[in-house]
Amino acid sequence: MFGEYLTKREIKGIVPKTWSTQKVVLLKPNPAVTSQKSFGGRAIVIEDTFGDVPAYWLQSYDTIVGLAFNDNFYRTWGGWSATTAKHVKSFIFTMLEKAAPCKKEWERLQVYSISELKYNLSWEGTY
Repeated sequence: MFGEYLTKREIKGIVPKTWSTQKVVLLKPNPAVTSQKSFGGRAIVIEDTFGDVPAYWLQSYDTIVGLAFNDNFYRTWGGWSATTAKHVKSFIFTMLEKAAPCKKEWERLQVYSISELKYNLSWEGTY
């Protein structure tokens, strides 16, 4: 459920400068969870790795909101919005083949800092 990979020029200004990311792709709505046709370029997936294990960050608008890694979803944003919830729902279903949390479940998920996840997952491979 991904669109085209973005070029290095398109990535500039979207992905934090300190990240060594090569692949960024637009997230498309998953028809299994929404009838929406497009997210209008407001949701992107940033491909990363920890060791040899692929990891995928979800960016909704200008905020990294979560990470899919080793069949788990890690929440990285303390907020909630209906639009971002649609992005998360499509992302989790596409990446992990799981149902996304409803608002109450979302609010109960632990919020991890991005730097904490990057550090711990790089060394341990799991959190």
